[in-house]
Amino acid sequence: MIAGSFSINQVVSERPVVDPRWQVRHFVRPGQWMSMSTSPASVANLEWSLRVTSAPADQRYDIHEAIGREVEACLDGPSEVLFHLFVHGSPHPYPASGTFLGLRGWHGRGHLLRALMEGVVLNHRWHVDALCSKLPVTGAAARLTGGAAHSAVWSQMFADALRRPVVVTDVQESAARGTALLAATAVGLLDDVTDPRATAAVLRRHEPRPDRVAVLDEAYAVYREALEALGPVWPVWTRPRLRSECRTSRRHEGSTGIQARPLLLHGGRHSVVAVRRLGAGAGAGVGRDFHGVRQ
Repeated sequence: MIAGSFSINQVVSERPVVDPRWQVRHFVRPGQWMSMSTSPASVANLEWSLRVTSAPADQRYDIHEAIGREVEACLDGPSEVLFHLFVHGSPHPYPASGTFLGLRGWHGRGHLLRALMEGVVLNHRWHVDALCSKLPVTGAAARLTGGAAHSAVWSQMFADALRRPVVVTDVQESAARGTALLAATAVGLLDDVTDPRATAAVLRRHEPRPDRVAVLDEAYAVYREALEALGPVWPVWTRPRLRSECRTSRRHEGSTGIQARPLLLHGGRHSVVAVRRLGAGAGAGVGRDFHGVRQ
């Protein structure tokens, strides 16, 4: 699994298995195939969040450790806030956008960061479950790389959500390493990409924790239920009339880009904040986000 700008979830098999939920390509070894279930919905959401809310105030730790400390302080009990992380796109057929569910006045930054991290993990679970439904995936440990692998708290969430051990190695840039291994094999410096001289060292191994498995199982059930419920709502955001109305409203807002008018998005028991990327504009308005809130 690569949890970086994209959610990339890969399984190597002895025969090609075709499904709309993933791509199938030749693997580097003859006779093997790689199935990749992907979406632009992973750790890039954290970059977006920090751009909007600013980095953690405590500068004594690196960014992943600082965020991990904030999230750990809010990690007891069930998930109170749910995040559909589709700020940059989704793997689903409807035009889903980024959506927070369950926000209350007592929630703070740590709760939102926890929701974001769990949202990333639950989206990866959707991809992994899809692959496991048709491919012979065993209960072996999953290897995690990408930005999320730098956070012990986040890596543990992957183990809990996927119900399987997760291993993190000492590889900082897996794509660059893979390219180097292929080049070294091609020129004869290595016998194969599995050459023992190229083996990565394991830094951490995370085992699923039964209490957190139960919490994330429940969160995943709500995540899937909310996906279905919001399916008819999200297409509204793609209508040209609404996009034009939003742009017109923003022209009247001046350089602040603040939209004060609330929109009703979804009924039921959850409060909603829907986040949607608008088209590019000029100056300070470029890439601003639009919020609709239901009380």
